[in-house]
Amino acid sequence: MDIIKILAGPLIGAVIGYFTNYIAVKMLFYPRKEIYFLGKKLPFTPGAIPKGKSRLAKAIGNIVGTTLVTKDDIETALLSDHMTETVADSVMPRFSRDIKGNIIDIADIDEEKYNEYQNKVSEVITKDIVKAMVESDLSSVIISKGKDRIKDKLQNSMFGMFVNDSMINAFTEPIGEQLSAIISEDGYDFIKPAVDSKLEDIGLSTGIELLADYNVNEDEIRNIVVSAYKKLVSNNSAKVMDNLNISALVEEKMNNMSVEELEKLVLQVMKKELNTIVNLGALIGFILGLINIIFR
Repeated sequence: MDIIKILAGPLIGAVIGYFTNYIAVKMLFYPRKEIYFLGKKLPFTPGAIPKGKSRLAKAIGNIVGTTLVTKDDIETALLSDHMTETVADSVMPRFSRDIKGNIIDIADIDEEKYNEYQNKVSEVITKDIVKAMVESDLSSVIISKGKDRIKDKLQNSMFGMFVNDSMINAFTEPIGEQLSAIISEDGYDFIKPAVDSKLEDIGLSTGIELLADYNVNEDEIRNIVVSAYKKLVSNNSAKVMDNLNISALVEEKMNNMSVEELEKLVLQVMKKELNTIVNLGALIGFILGLINIIFR
């Protein structure tokens, strides 16, 4: 009986400490809304987190955006050896695939649409070639070069003694003028099939095959990809961070969360620590009960 009397105080203190801390932890999230009694709002309603949700969201957003995740952190992560190799490993297979397949995949189009776009590109290129040939005054070039070639051929021949510039011009000028007229009128029809064929060949070639014509091997392509990626990250990380505005994103995300979702999130991270606080309340209550007995 004496033992029960002795332990009663510490046990009661432990129970009080446990439930006091348990209620305190629960009051972080409860009640969810303000509670009124006789027209007056009861103190500590709503709970600490529902009441200060917007302030908490802003504070956490600022901490994450200015301290935990900075431009240097993002840049360091993106430029790590693991990330650069991952990017290179993702990009390199594209160079082993034909250009046509890559375009269809990346642009998310079907083969019919690809052929339509290829034909439009061919038309533009063909028109530019014809325009350049017409604007280059090809007839004058033919007349000038043709005259020189004829003179060279006839220079040491007997027939050359009887041929003068007027005779050569009479021969070359109509040819040059006729050729210019043919280019202007029919050049498109002559040139476009050749352009179509070249674009078709390019479309069926891989990036590695095309670059091999310029003596660029696969290892060099990989180095170029890595270098381009690093330059892209270095030159644009600050701009990306400014536009991304992590602080605002975190704040908006938290403000859009319900109190229930927020509670679940906090408990996922700190459930063990909160339980420790509750249990610590019981321990402190028990110790205070013992101290009360000892110094009574």
